[in-house]
Amino acid sequence: MKQTAWIVLLFVVTLGVALWALKVFDTDKPGVTVPEVVTPPTPPPGTELAKPDADPTVEPLPEIPPFAEPVRVLLLGDSHRSFSAWLELHWGHVPAAIRWQAWYATPAPEGAPTHSESLPALTAPPAAPDLETVQVLVLAGVDPKAFPAEFWARVADRVKSGALGLLVVTENRFAHAIATEPSLATILPVTGSKAVTPAVTGGDLPGVYKNAVSLRATEAGTKHPATRLVSWPTWSRKIWDQQASAQADGRWETKFCAAVAGPAADATVLVEAQAGPTSPAAIVASDAPNRRVLWVSGFFDVMDAAYRGSKSGERFRAMSISWIAWLSGERV
Repeated sequence: MKQTAWIVLLFVVTLGVALWALKVFDTDKPGVTVPEVVTPPTPPPGTELAKPDADPTVEPLPEIPPFAEPVRVLLLGDSHRSFSAWLELHWGHVPAAIRWQAWYATPAPEGAPTHSESLPALTAPPAAPDLETVQVLVLAGVDPKAFPAEFWARVADRVKSGALGLLVVTENRFAHAIATEPSLATILPVTGSKAVTPAVTGGDLPGVYKNAVSLRATEAGTKHPATRLVSWPTWSRKIWDQQASAQADGRWETKFCAAVAGPAADATVLVEAQAGPTSPAAIVASDAPNRRVLWVSGFFDVMDAAYRGSKSGERFRAMSISWIAWLSGERV
């Protein structure tokens, strides 16, 4: 038995020496290539990945932008509404990136979240000094009279300095009041907003439609970092058109879009309500240097199916996160 083992061992050693002599293990000889393992560089957070010249042949997924640092968000509202609940739910998809607190003039229903797990609940209305640690302020159907003039003056100062991004979610009750608040009026990307009251008894209400109208991105909106759904403009256009289609599952449509006089001189309309020849502005972004403000109207009156539909829901989640990324300066 031992003699057999020695014979086998001797054979293995002899074979190894022979192969070495023939340079079988020599990777430098011609015809033998050792593949080099190259780790692709990681793009800086907040920048876009390079895209190939040709568009993908299949529809790309909605893009959720990366965040280099956590963003502190403060939401103010008159009461806990469905649109604020959807925003909070979408932010929860990236809990490490978006840390938020909400304050409502009317306390939120029991069980409704008012803050992310990373931050405590607010026990009092925020004051001007509290804005110093906030990167994005969200006005979600809030009455500006609920806060003193000094508060809004500080908001305007921080927005103008580039230290604070502002997302204004308008609805029928307070759109006019927000647009005419003296300090806010100096930074909003729209000029004025009509009050939702009829000019004559029984007359039409400004911004209110009898039949739901679709929401569609402008050409600028398909490319803007706050509203592009993917980085390929052609696909972004196709996806937006799908959402505006009458046959779409979860069509983005609304019966209200605040009637504004128009975009400010330093602003761009990103999304319009398809309400006839006028096409009222639904999402407008400020173009002023270092100023990041989004006026969003009508988007939160969309039908429930638009939030819950698998495709439309994923697209809306990606876009609402993109709003925060752009407003905080994380996405360009």
